[in-house]
Amino acid sequence: MVCYSHSRVSTFENCPYKYKLQYIERKKPDIPTTIEPFMGDMVHQTLEHLYKLKMFKKRIALNSLIKFYRDIMPRSLPMVKQEVVKLILWKEMICILTRQIN
Repeated sequence: MVCYSHSRVSTFENCPYKYKLQYIERKKPDIPTTIEPFMGDMVHQTLEHLYKLKMFKKRIALNSLIKFYRDIMPRSLPMVKQEVVKLILWKEMICILTRQIN
């Protein structure tokens, strides 16, 4: 028996073709990555790394987390446009400078 959630029914009511693509053919739209989900994913991966280490009662320094974050960044960069990369690096540099001033 198929379970129909509110979002499924709503999708069908709004656009039966979208329902067909999303739930029957299971096709995902090709949407370019923007800065918000990209940065959210980077932060999520870093926090997941932190909590995995905490789960095994390991201590981790802030510098180690920052290194992990910077190491995963290059693997994910091909998904993002060059302008977004520049913005990310500028934001990161501003954060580092702000920490050193305070």
